[in-house]
Amino acid sequence: MIFTLNFDMYDKAKIKANILPAVASFLCPGLGQAYEGRWFAAVFFFIITAVGYAFLLPLGICVHIVTICEALLYHARIHSAAKDS
Repeated sequence: MIFTLNFDMYDKAKIKANILPAVASFLCPGLGQAYEGRWFAAVFFFIITAVGYAFLLPLGICVHIVTICEALLYHARIHSAAKDS
């Protein structure tokens, strides 16, 4: 089956757990990765976003959005993989 709908993802506690790293990354780039214990990724995203904002505002905004999405998707992917195993 190509697409499966996982109703367990809609549990309120799980939604909060999945959104928390993304909100943290929205507040400060890399903070969501640090929350997940990924320190190298946190420093990397913080520096890349700061450089993006310093040189070109649209580039900084794009990198900041990527940082937020990466924190959200990484957290959801890791927890869904742990549930499957």
